[in-house]
Order: sequence, then structure tokens, then C-alpha cells
Amino acid sequence: MGDTEKGKSGNLTTKQDVADAVKRPAQVWSWLLGAVGGAVIVGAVWATVAHVQSKPVVIAKVGNNTIDQDAFYSKLEANSGLQMLEQMITTQLIKDGAAKYHITATQDDINKATQQFESQYGVSSPDQLNVMLAQYHMTMSDFQDIMKTQVLEQKLAVKDVKVTDKDIQDFYNAHKANYTKPGSKTPQPLSAVRNQVINDYKQSKAVPSTQLIANLAKEDPITILDPKYTSIKTMLESPASAQ
Repeated sequence: MGDTEKGKSGNLTTKQDVADAVKRPAQVWSWLLGAVGGAVIVGAVWATVAHVQSKPVVIAKVGNNTIDQDAFYSKLEANSGLQMLEQMITTQLIKDGAAKYHITATQDDINKATQQFESQYGVSSPDQLNVMLAQYHMTMSDFQDIMKTQVLEQKLAVKDVKVTDKDIQDFYNAHKANYTKPGSKTPQPLSAVRNQVINDYKQSKAVPSTQLIANLAKEDPITILDPKYTSIKTMLESPASAQ
């Protein structure tokens, strides 16, 4: 990393390491903050809004002008409320669906999802991930909850996919490059990657996310009590008509 080096443990050892860590692509956090389902951010915000204050709580000043907590939260809800509530409902649909179909996410599943995330977004150490999470006031527990929900969604999307030996062989034959190690010209034998091939085949047949959520909503009815957010019901239950 330029003129800096990391210790053998992979820890961030200099201020430059930290600076590099927080300069990850914006799409990482666009994805991450969407996936969090609003539970960390909006849940806390709306709980505070609901609490009756005897007088406005000032959270910032610009010269002699103040910005109070109520105004801040009102603006935050207006700008992000629809998206966050939609994601919170989506997350609950996934959790309810997983419970209904007895689908679970093991710690091993969560660890693998975390490794895939780190590989995809160039996160090279636990410290780097912690620095990035801290920027958004998220803990590792929050992040693992996101990974768990992602795993549950993926399993729900493939729960009805049937796999035959012919399906496995055909998929392997058509995607041998995916099972060839870097530097090798020969793919690994099917017997060595069978489980990976099965998983990849299932994912290729997975129900698209929007359709999965629509299906779950039919089994787990959504009720929107605040008129400002009634459009969410249509977006989730009938994604094609909402486009």
C-alpha cells in the first residue's frame, strides 16, 4: 500500500492505512446501508421522534441560528423514510418466510457471505471493515445481521429448485472455467467441486429478488398505517406494475 505496510496480522498500522480504508467505492455503502434494513438508523430516529420533548433539542448551530433535533429528524424521514421503511418491511418478510419454511443461516453461512462481500469490495482485513462500519455508526453485529438476512434471502430464492445428476453434470460442463484454479489449464474434477456446482446451479435458477419479495408478501400480508407510505405496499406486492 504505497509507502505503508501492514503487520503480519493485517491490522491497520498507520493513519494512511485508515485513510485508504475509508476511501472504498461509494457503491459498497450504497449496498450496505440499503441492506441494513433501516433497523440501526431509522429505528433509532423514529423512536426519538416519537419521544415527547419538553422543548426542542438543539443539535447544531450556524452563527446565531440553531438546528434542532425535530427539524433534523423530520428532514431525514422525508428524504429517506420511504426507502428505509421499504427495506425494513422487506427484511421482515425474509425473516418471516425463513421461519415459515424452516430455513436457517448458520455461522458458517454468515462467515462465507462475509468473505464473499470482502472479496467483492476489496476489504482486506477485519480492521479495515471495522473502520468502514464505524463511519456509519454500525457494529460488526449489525453487519453480521445483514449477512444473515442475505443468506436467508438466497436460500428462500432456491428452496423449490430441484437438482438432478444430469443438471449437475451439464452445468459443470458448461462452466468448467469457473472451476479451474488460477494458473491451471485443467478444471478441478466434478467430484471435488460438486457442492459448489450444485450451489451455483441453484443460484442460476433462483427466483429474482423482487419476485421473491412479492411472493412472500402474498403469504405475509403488509399493512401500511401511515398514508405517506402506502405506495410501498404496491411496490413490494406488484413490482412490475410499480415500474
